Amino acid sequence: MYQLAKEKGVPLHDIPERPEYAVPQELQPLCERFIAGDFSTTAEEEKLLQLKYIHTSANWNHPQGRRDGSGLKAVYINSPTENGIRMQHPHVADWKLW
Repeated sequence: MYQLAKEKGVPLHDIPERPEYAVPQELQPLCERFIAGDFSTTAEEEKLLQLKYIHTSANWNHPQGRRDGSGLKAVYINSPTENGIRMQHPHVADWKLW
């Protein structure tokens, strides 16, 4: 995203070539594929991402709990299910909510 933004003229500072900013070695193969436009992942890569890099919070605020009169109506796609297990939906390129 950083490189694409820079190419489109977004005024971003260069990322220093320092170890603390480097992509972890275990993510290098994914990074190279993603940069090339291949966003597929293997089952092993999915597991690695879920265990070490993806955070999905079970703490969320339901819109009915608001008391500021905003009238906010929202759909919380990532809200927890009754049993607390996160739903996973397949990626569909032209998917629409309604």
